[in-house]
Amino acid sequence: MTGCLGNLGCYVTERLLSEGYHIIGIDNDTRGRMLGASVIRSVAHLASRKNFYLNQWDIRDPLLEQLIKASKFDLIVHCAAQVSHPHSIDVPVEDFEINAHGTLRLLEYVRRHSDDSIFVHVGSAKIYGENVDAFPEIELPSRYDYDGDFNGISESCSFDRTVKTPFGASKAYADLIAQEYGMLYGLKTVVLRPSCFVGKYTVPSLLQRWEAWIMLNILKGEPVRIFGYKGKQVRDILHCEDLVNAIMLMIANLPKKGDVFNIGGGRNNSLSVLECIELVKEVTRLSPKDIIYDEKRPGDWRVYITDNSKLIRHYPNWHTSWGLGRIFVELYQNLVKLVEVSEPRV
Repeated sequence: MTGCLGNLGCYVTERLLSEGYHIIGIDNDTRGRMLGASVIRSVAHLASRKNFYLNQWDIRDPLLEQLIKASKFDLIVHCAAQVSHPHSIDVPVEDFEINAHGTLRLLEYVRRHSDDSIFVHVGSAKIYGENVDAFPEIELPSRYDYDGDFNGISESCSFDRTVKTPFGASKAYADLIAQEYGMLYGLKTVVLRPSCFVGKYTVPSLLQRWEAWIMLNILKGEPVRIFGYKGKQVRDILHCEDLVNAIMLMIANLPKKGDVFNIGGGRNNSLSVLECIELVKEVTRLSPKDIIYDEKRPGDWRVYITDNSKLIRHYPNWHTSWGLGRIFVELYQNLVKLVEVSEPRV
């Protein structure tokens, strides 16, 4: 289990432990070093769990080959990554080394030493780049949205000839090479392309987990920064438990080798930045100290709503069980622990 201490990794680790797996986790808190939002607090939570073993290694560490050779894993869930698309603009080489080269090395170690392992690669919808805004859109009072009955972004969306930032490019390589190792070498690989996902282990930063970052800034009484689009840009939000549910279904009933699936909250869980602020105000009973409008960042989208149709066709029992209200209440319950909150401000 790579990236075992992260937002999603903790959920996957907990679920697999509950299913009787023995877990060897890999995580060296690169996110904390790069983004100032450490996940190291998860160590204490997981360290006490029976059958969990943590190696605080870098995904690029050659020791991983010896580990895979010695262990012959039944399952590898690959969540480790440089996770921020804005940050990747400043560190393109390290971003590629972690996301692309790290994934390639891991797949090659599995091919050499553990080729019967199931390999679940948690990728990113950021591979599609700015092509997601090529579909007809309209401007509404609080959001941009698709024009007509367009259902959202499916796996057929092109990711060629579009700005996607070095992060989107490195994740595209990792996505494609995971497919290749399934289709060419016959490994049991599957690729997930999530958009925005959160949960109780979310540690927000300015450069990742925007919905939680907005809430954290409001809780701390600090200004909220909005990057472009007048705050009307839209994303869909998925809870980590629903993402893990999909992973567990795939483990139990593998799709064809090298298959890919978009996964997200869908239309019912979509909201704009402005709508997010209103929902945070409703949940916390607090208002932002100020709203600062900044320039659009490269690779940002006006609208991204996931088309989950392919996933649901393959796994009709899968659905989003967490709505936005429940997600944001849980976010509040966990983020409020990180700050000292005074009486509600009006």
